[in-house]
Amino acid sequence: MTKAVNTYQRIVELHPYHEPGYLALMEFYNRLGELSFVQEQNEKLRSLLWQDLKLTPSPKVERWYANWKRLYT
Repeated sequence: MTKAVNTYQRIVELHPYHEPGYLALMEFYNRLGELSFVQEQNEKLRSLLWQDLKLTPSPKVERWYANWKRLYT
């Protein structure tokens, strides 16, 4: 699974607005029990989208994170 994490980290480095990459990272980090990294990826995505484009994450990402947050925080 760490190979997948490394791959998706590279994807978001090369394509910083690629929301599916951030979502995949959040899902993998969740499976690995790295809850602080789930939050970190969400914060990175939200910050980047807002600062650069004045947008918020897609409803799909927002729903996934809200459901995750209800379970783990």
